[in-house]
Amino acid sequence: MQIDGTLLVSKDYKSFPNRLGHEDRIEDFLAFYSAVDVVFKGTGVIDGQGFMWWVREFISKNTYGRPFLVSM
Repeated sequence: MQIDGTLLVSKDYKSFPNRLGHEDRIEDFLAFYSAVDVVFKGTGVIDGQGFMWWVREFISKNTYGRPFLVSM
């Protein structure tokens, strides 16, 4: 996966789907299943915009948890 710009995660928590097969958990932003030889390269960044997720966590409003930025 080559990133040469900014990959920006949505701040809209309602736009994240629930994890397939786990309706009580939110899906991670970049989720790789059964992947091999995954390489991240490039000059860009992944901006998770996590501030609102952490605010919601602090006030116990993340009903389904919060997503990981990358999971494999």
